[in-house]
Amino acid sequence: MWSKSLPAVIVALLFQNSIGQVLNLMVALVFVLIGPVIAMGVLAQNKKLMGDHALNKFDKIAFWGSVFTVILCGLLAFI
Repeated sequence: MWSKSLPAVIVALLFQNSIGQVLNLMVALVFVLIGPVIAMGVLAQNKKLMGDHALNKFDKIAFWGSVFTVILCGLLAFI
């Protein structure tokens, strides 16, 4: 719970333009999480590893669609 908000609180206390810095940290979090999310998606699709719990076709579309949407929103916020 605190792992995401604690850096934002520290930046808000240390810098004058705190709102801008906090928003920049929130956008940076999207890019930091791209690697683990892609790795999790690849592992979740592996039927040998996941067995019956592997993602089916609908779940794959929903997962990769949401990942794409989050990355796209991060890119738009970065611009």
